[in-house]
Amino acid sequence: MKGIANIFGYRVLLAVFFAAAPLAGDVYADDIVLTADSVIEIAMRNSYRFRILELSRKRRLSSLNAERASLKSRVYMNLKTPEYSALSDYKWNSTLYMNEIIKTNTRRWQMDLAVKQPVIILGYPTNGYLSLNNRSYKYIQKEDFGDDVDYYNRFFVKFEQPLFTTNELKNDMEEAELDSKIDQMEDISDKVNEIIGISSAYNRLLNLVQRDSLITRYIRDLEGLLTEVKQKREEAGIASVEEIQVGLEIKNAGEMQLDNLNDIRSQAMSIKQRIRVGNEDSLIVKHDLTLHPLTVNIETALQHGYTLSPRLRSMSLSNRKVEIDLDNTKGWDSFRLDFAVSFGIENNDDIYREMWDEATNSYTFSLYAYLPIWDWGRRHSEIQAAEISVKRAYLYHDQVRDEITNAIITAVDNLNDYQSRVMAIGKTLGEAKLSYDTSLDRYHAGELSLQGVLKTLERKLDLEKNYLEAYIGYRGSILQLNARTFFDYESGLPMQEKYNL
Repeated sequence: MKGIANIFGYRVLLAVFFAAAPLAGDVYADDIVLTADSVIEIAMRNSYRFRILELSRKRRLSSLNAERASLKSRVYMNLKTPEYSALSDYKWNSTLYMNEIIKTNTRRWQMDLAVKQPVIILGYPTNGYLSLNNRSYKYIQKEDFGDDVDYYNRFFVKFEQPLFTTNELKNDMEEAELDSKIDQMEDISDKVNEIIGISSAYNRLLNLVQRDSLITRYIRDLEGLLTEVKQKREEAGIASVEEIQVGLEIKNAGEMQLDNLNDIRSQAMSIKQRIRVGNEDSLIVKHDLTLHPLTVNIETALQHGYTLSPRLRSMSLSNRKVEIDLDNTKGWDSFRLDFAVSFGIENNDDIYREMWDEATNSYTFSLYAYLPIWDWGRRHSEIQAAEISVKRAYLYHDQVRDEITNAIITAVDNLNDYQSRVMAIGKTLGEAKLSYDTSLDRYHAGELSLQGVLKTLERKLDLEKNYLEAYIGYRGSILQLNARTFFDYESGLPMQEKYNL
C-alpha cells in the first residue's frame, strides 16, 4: 500500500490553518501538530470536557468515601449544656394513692461520649455493633430551701445484635463497594466516548484537508492542460474556444476549493474549542495515508466487548444491587429479635471529686422481639415487586448484551468492507494517472479531443475522491469497532490501558 499512498498524493499530509491573522507583537501563535494520537493527548491535557469529567470523578469518589466512612467506626459526643426544666406535671403519689401536680425546677449539664464499631468477624459483618461509652452529668434540683446537686458518671461497654433479619450492615457495605466500581465504569465510559468523539472530529478535518489537496492538484493539472492548449493555439495560429473551456474548469475548481476552505476553517475552529487551544494558533494536520490492513477475529472482538465494555460490567454490578434490594425488602417488616447487653461501672455523689471513688458495677440486658401479624399483603406485594425488578434487570442485561453483539458484528463487517474497498480503489489509482498521462500525449499528437482529456482528468479526480471517502470510512469503522469493544485495534491494547483511564 505504500505505492498507493504515493500515487494518491502525499504520504504525509500537512495543512496549516490560521483562525485569524495575528498582528505582529500582539499575539504569539503556535504551530500545533495534530495526528490521530496527539489530538487525544492535547484534549486529555487541556480540554474542558476532560477536566469536567475528572472533577466529576473526584466528586463522586468523595461521596463514596463518605459513604464508606459512615459504615466504619464512629466517635461522637452529645452535650447538654445546659438543659433547663421549670414546669408542672402530674405524678403518682404512693402515699396518697393518687396523682398530684408537682412543679419541678431542674438544671442538667450532660456529656455522652461514644466510640461505636461494627462487629466484623473474619471479614464478615455480623450486623452488630460494639461500643465504648461514657455518660457524665451534673444534676441540680432547685428547692425552696436550697439546691440539691448530684454528680453522675458511668463507663460501660455495649453490644447490640439484630437476629433473624436481613444483614443490613453487610448489604450497605457491599452496596458502597458496588457504587465505587460502577462509578469507575461510568468514568471510563464517559472518557472513551469523548476520545471517540474527538477522533471522529479529527477524521472530518482530515477529510477536508485532503480534499483541499486533491482540488489543488486538480487545478494544477488543469493549468498544465491550459498551457498545452495555448501552445497548440499558437502553433495553429487561430483562436481556440478550448482556452475558454479550460479556464472555466479552473474557475469552477477554484470555487469548489473556496467552499472547502470555509468548511476547513469551521471544522478547525470547532476542534480548537474542543481540545482548548488558542484561536490564534495554527493547526498542522499530519497523517500517514498508508493503509495497514487489520485482521479482526469476530469471536475475539466479542470477548473484548463482553469483558471490557463498562456498560455490561456496570449493569452486572447494578444487577447485584437489585438483588441486595430484594434481600432488604424481605427483611422489611419481618420477624426479628434485637439483642442488647451492656456492662460497666457507675457512681454518683453530691461532691464532684468523690464521684470517682467506690464505683459499683452496672449492667443492662434487653431482648426485643417484633412479630408481624397482619398487613393486608403489603410485605408480600413488596417482595413480588422486588423479584420482578430482579428479573427485569437480568432481561435488560441480556438485551444489551445482544445489542452489543450485533453492533460488534456490524462494526467488523464495516471494517472489512471499507478495507477491501480502499485496497481495491488503491490498485486503480496508478492506472488512472497513467490513463491521464496517455490522454495528454494523444491530445498533443492530435489523436484525442480536449473533451476526452477533461473526462480522463475528471475520472482521475473522482477516483481519488472515492479513495479518500473509503479511507475516511475505514478510519471511522475502526473508531466504531473501538467504541463497541473498548479495545484499540491499531495499538493492540485495551483503551483503558492505552489512555491510562
